Amino acid sequence: MADKKQERVSIFIDGSNLYHNLRRNHINISFEELIKRLETKRIVEDIFYYIAELDREYNAEKYKKHQEFLEKIR
Repeated sequence: MADKKQERVSIFIDGSNLYHNLRRNHINISFEELIKRLETKRIVEDIFYYIAELDREYNAEKYKKHQEFLEKIR
């Protein structure tokens, strides 16, 4: 009997939805830990994180922190 091929998956994360739900439910988890928990017995081909960028002119400090976070997860 031949071995079964492992399933492959891609993970799509809506950054804004994730952020607000974690915050609303008082869940503190690192991005690295979240990815580890999402991984299953399947082969993870890609992980896509999408979010609108913040407006630099509206709040320069939040914009800077957001850019640092995005650079870290790249």
